[in-house]
Amino acid sequence: MRFKSFLFLCLFGSFLSSQEIIIPDEETYYASELVEFLQKLEEEPLNVNTAKPESLYKLPWLERQEIKKILILREKEKITSWQQLQNIGIDEYELQQLKPYLTFQTKFVFRFRNQLRLEMQESDLQNPSSLKYYQKFQVASSDFRFGFLTQKDPGEKDIFDFYSYYLEFFNDNLHAVIGKYRLTWGLGLAFASKLGFSKTSQTSYTKFYNSSYIDPYTSSYEIWDLQGVATEYRLDKVKITSFASYSQLSANLSDDKITSFNSSGIHLNSQSKNNVDEKLAGMALDYNLENTIFGLLAVYDKFGKKFYDETLNSEYSLLSGYMLNEKLGFPIFVEVANANGKLAAVGGIRFGSSHFKHLFIARYYPKNFPTWHGKPFAEKSNFDNEQGFYYGLKLYPIQNLKLNFYFDIWKHAKTNYWEKMPTSGSEQFAMLTYKYGKHIWRFSLKNSNEEKYKSFAGISKIRDVNSNNFSLKWRQNVNNWLTCDSYGKLVNEYLPNSHFHQRSFLFYQQFRLQKKDVDLTLRLSTHHGEIPVYVYENNVDGIMQNRVCSGEGINFFTVCSWKFNENIELQLKFFDYLDRSNKAEFYFQVLTRF
Repeated sequence: MRFKSFLFLCLFGSFLSSQEIIIPDEETYYASELVEFLQKLEEEPLNVNTAKPESLYKLPWLERQEIKKILILREKEKITSWQQLQNIGIDEYELQQLKPYLTFQTKFVFRFRNQLRLEMQESDLQNPSSLKYYQKFQVASSDFRFGFLTQKDPGEKDIFDFYSYYLEFFNDNLHAVIGKYRLTWGLGLAFASKLGFSKTSQTSYTKFYNSSYIDPYTSSYEIWDLQGVATEYRLDKVKITSFASYSQLSANLSDDKITSFNSSGIHLNSQSKNNVDEKLAGMALDYNLENTIFGLLAVYDKFGKKFYDETLNSEYSLLSGYMLNEKLGFPIFVEVANANGKLAAVGGIRFGSSHFKHLFIARYYPKNFPTWHGKPFAEKSNFDNEQGFYYGLKLYPIQNLKLNFYFDIWKHAKTNYWEKMPTSGSEQFAMLTYKYGKHIWRFSLKNSNEEKYKSFAGISKIRDVNSNNFSLKWRQNVNNWLTCDSYGKLVNEYLPNSHFHQRSFLFYQQFRLQKKDVDLTLRLSTHHGEIPVYVYENNVDGIMQNRVCSGEGINFFTVCSWKFNENIELQLKFFDYLDRSNKAEFYFQVLTRF
């Protein structure tokens, strides 16, 4: 049956057509909101001559100095070619990344978009409602957007188990969102997207120092959204942001006190769903000088129940300030926040040319600093109780050769949940990418040394754990419609001065066909070992999937898309193991655009 399903999808895919699906590299993981933003831009590129600076700041390849050059250039003359951008110092490599998302003309009209997705996993068939359902509806014009999103997970009976809605409108001076929204401010101590990683192969880039804005909440991550009203008002060099929110969170309770929050989004009983209220309000002021931005933020946040851990406050006030200075020609950025007497800080500097970039970041986050809506640069998602220093480097030593490198050192000065003593760690990463003709080779190495709770020989205690990750990827652009990827990964983990040593490996061969309107991806993968291995998988639009492979196994998947016409697109994915039962997964999605 599985072979027939696989064969059917392969044959079906050969007749499908689609546009390019944005697929982040497995080593370069951005938050899903950014991927969604880029997907929108593929359909409706930004006009370089009229786009607001805030929209350009969201692009991960442009720095503020480069955006300023664009703004100065378009005041002098109309931008009509990529060569004009290259003439003002924007790197050719960056322009190649930007081309799908920028244009020199505006073709915007009233737009309607609907996204309907169904997911089924064989292991969930025993649940009374095994289907995962997701739908997102959006209507937009030049000055407003309206959207509604709903999702249910396997085992949940209510089709509106999670929902988001928003009405957004904007003009030259005012931007407002009513409904569910999210905030990004400063370097992320108080507000930032909770998804994505701080450290990626883009070693000299951090997405935080460019951004301070409000956005509708369009993510399917079912916690930490804000619900109410948020506005931005611009008056010359000043931007005033105000917001108020009343939302309900799903928490695990003991004696009617919060022990933890449920971030999985799976609600199998009504008692654990939306059982804690959160009231939040605040205001931010941003002052933009020629080469410097100053910002102040004040927030009041209160949960409807107390925490079981009495060291955590259910009510707090936060005051934060940040600065971005580019007077010397490169950004220096810092944010300092105080929440109920706990002082946190993060700051850094980024400098160099387009072929040689450095990034330094230092951070200090005290224990029990409120991390609920923030996500600054950090080793862990719950970033409190962390101090560290990061250095990243991007280098083009010769033509067609790129080196990305970083090292990060950190310590947890107080005890964590599992580690009953202060711990520390370090991580080093290097990636070498070389392009020759139709071939691209990418070699990466990551070494980490961390003190953490580990069991060995029947004894559990804090141990030094060393791990190494080696990966090699070879991409062959066979012709203008066929790409082949060969990928291998080796993971080692060991304890110094002991006989504990584990290793795992993973290998896959992938083919991607893009001819005319056809987009078909096939991958066959094998893995072996005791350590879980993480690898990025292609999927339908809107899903960023890291597969966790453990033990021994052989699996495959195929992703197919069919652009039925310019308004309707069908996408599907099938995944299964050849040597395991009850592991099949099926995804089906319909995109409608007008």
